[in-house]
Amino acid sequence: MVTPPSTLYEFWKISPLDVLVFIVGLTITLTNSIEHGVFAMIGLSLAILLVRIFQAHGSFLARVKVRTMISTPLHSNSLSSDEVKYSEVDFQDSILKDNGRSIFLPLDRKDGSNPKIQLEIPYPGIFIYRMKEGFNYANCFTQLDEMVEVIINCTQRGKPLTFERPGVN
Repeated sequence: MVTPPSTLYEFWKISPLDVLVFIVGLTITLTNSIEHGVFAMIGLSLAILLVRIFQAHGSFLARVKVRTMISTPLHSNSLSSDEVKYSEVDFQDSILKDNGRSIFLPLDRKDGSNPKIQLEIPYPGIFIYRMKEGFNYANCFTQLDEMVEVIINCTQRGKPLTFERPGVN
């Protein structure tokens, strides 16, 4: 159960909540008993799982064109075997040969992607939404409310809703 601090730091970078569960469980195990420590870790893990399920959120996506860059090295007799020189012509040929592929990145940029990359928003009225957790009865209202709020704020009615007389459909 005891690990070096460097390992705990690596775990902390991946998932801070799991390290917190580990520290609480280790503390309870050392001060009380093994059974209480195991029960505490199971209870905390279950509570974290339920919070993640009930408070699941998603993100709206936009498209980015990605190209694969393949360049062939030119070997020269004057260069050693470790040195490689790339040709500008080969580099441009590799760009021209690859039409690219589309990938989708979140609009909020909370995934760590490069903020300098220009995202292409889909056609007006088209929204792409990625759910981060499963869509189930426990979190459907949270995700639907989030989607509806963004869609209503980003769109407008094509024809205003008017009635001949108030109170009559």
